[in-house]
Amino acid sequence: MKKYSLIIVCFISLTVFSQEEKTYYDTFFSEPEKEMPVPYLSEQKAQKYYTSYKNANNFLALLADKHPDIIQISDIGKTQRGHKIPMVMVSLKNDIPDTEKVKVTFIGGIHGNEPISSDGLLYLIHELTEKSEYQYLLEKVILQVLPIVNVDGRHIDNRASNNGIDLNRNLNLLSVPETANLRKAINLFDPQVVVDFHEFNPNRNDFKEISDCLTSGIDAQFLYTGNLNVNPAIREMIKTDFVEPTKLVLQNNNRTVANYSSTFWNGQSLHLNLGAISSRSSASNYALQNRISILMELRGVTEREKTIKRRIETSFLTATSYLSIVNKKADEIKKTVLEANEATVNELRPIVVLSEAEIIKEPYRFINTCTNKTEIIYFETKNNINHTAVKTRPRADGYVVVTKNKHVIEILKNSGIEISKLKNPTLLELQAYKLDNINVPYLISIPYKLPAGAIIINAKQKMGNLLVDLLEPELSNSLVTNKTLKKIKGTELLGIFRINKNQLLQLQNIK
Repeated sequence: MKKYSLIIVCFISLTVFSQEEKTYYDTFFSEPEKEMPVPYLSEQKAQKYYTSYKNANNFLALLADKHPDIIQISDIGKTQRGHKIPMVMVSLKNDIPDTEKVKVTFIGGIHGNEPISSDGLLYLIHELTEKSEYQYLLEKVILQVLPIVNVDGRHIDNRASNNGIDLNRNLNLLSVPETANLRKAINLFDPQVVVDFHEFNPNRNDFKEISDCLTSGIDAQFLYTGNLNVNPAIREMIKTDFVEPTKLVLQNNNRTVANYSSTFWNGQSLHLNLGAISSRSSASNYALQNRISILMELRGVTEREKTIKRRIETSFLTATSYLSIVNKKADEIKKTVLEANEATVNELRPIVVLSEAEIIKEPYRFINTCTNKTEIIYFETKNNINHTAVKTRPRADGYVVVTKNKHVIEILKNSGIEISKLKNPTLLELQAYKLDNINVPYLISIPYKLPAGAIIINAKQKMGNLLVDLLEPELSNSLVTNKTLKKIKGTELLGIFRINKNQLLQLQNIK
């Protein structure tokens, strides 16, 4: 028997069901009446319901020609199929030096079948440039917008990139041009705030197993990290200063909001995963870099052409809320990020190798499309926003990586991690990782002769928390877990060694 708890809350009940789909949209997801410049459609006969890549470039070019003092367009590189990935810089020249402004990055179109995530950003750019009443949002901000990252997927209306890689599961591996270019562009810009706009499917198959009549009753979901290796002040600022106030903005504009959840089955019982800790996606990945990082999931995907204006407006309300917060709290944001960077360089907190999520009962808001009523169902939920450390490990002062895989070096460099190479073979007593008979890594001390060319890494650097996530082998998205960094040939040792401060200095000074 499928298990869940059900509470039905009736808001409005209509007696006419011959147009039930139209009725529930009108009742719960009404469209704004105002005209919008997006989706931007050309005069071609065959049109999709969203702005195509070509039309998006034309739309941006028109704005750039009209407002060259506010908007500049370039690209961050090419996709697998050779399409340029557009980058839009939006800023105002005023009495505040650019060096004192907060840098903000908005990302859209990571998944090719979520095109309204891009149209929402196009609308934002239009309003910031065309409407003077919104330009106060740029007073203390330099805004980088990457509206269509997965251009190849956009062309074929597919979630993944051209070779089938999900770009939002590739932010540590950086194995495709799109994510490598994205990481390099963000590291070069070095924003304090990153918001990644997505769409979620309100008609999950798991929900249909409860009832064919159920669709999500939510407009916007907020995904933010519970990863305990993220600086605590960064995590607190994300939740308290960004997420909670923006939820209120959306609610005051007749939107329903929730923290993001996914579903999984435990036997015959449907459960929720609330939030996330894995660095494979942006919410945790950018937070590990000491950035205010939020992934927004807005209603869409299977909605396709339905309620487009409402969804674009939801994106706009979200983005402008974040920009307003940045302007109000600019000094506090800069201070928090700067102190987090300094704390990471001097980090004494142990590494959290294993943690457990809080288990709670979480309500989920549905619309019953057959009755035009709201239904609240309670699910047993893993609350990944609130984790407790189970296993910790002291931080290393540095690491040595031994590998012939050139992609490992590319990942480290593209991730903004500072590395050097050992010039001559050196014998040291090292902390090494060995695998037990079920491939679980454990630490040993062993004399080992490091080869020339081994990668030396000072762990006390700005990207130190991301470095830990890449190199500590038990972590869920490490290079070992992802089978990118393997055992040293002819040994049972993984190609990662932990070193102390004296060993780090010794290796760095070898000539």
